[in-house]
Amino acid sequence: MAVTAATAAPSEAGAAISADPFRPDRRPAPVAFRMPGEPAGPGDSERASQPPPITLIGTAVQPDGGGFAMCQLGNDPPRLVRLGERLAGYTLRAVGQGRATFRSETGQALEVRVPKTGT
Repeated sequence: MAVTAATAAPSEAGAAISADPFRPDRRPAPVAFRMPGEPAGPGDSERASQPPPITLIGTAVQPDGGGFAMCQLGNDPPRLVRLGERLAGYTLRAVGQGRATFRSETGQALEVRVPKTGT
């Protein structure tokens, strides 16, 4: 039986309404929920501790706030990524002089910078 506003206790309905699960700023949790004592899935700790292998080669910034970034994943050929495009599970959200900001599906921000000469 589904719980509806008519069958739920007043305090439960009020809590659900105040939490507003459909608000636009709500994002998924960075780590999936697990019951106490439940083991982590295979590779969960590896993925969480290992940043994506995005190397920023350069950026082009337009006066209107647009632009693009030249990025490379590991040994793959460099690729041009425009604002709003996806790369390695991340979406390019902003570019600046020598830096690019990506956001993951879970809302995690990742800023990469052009490596300094000699590093």
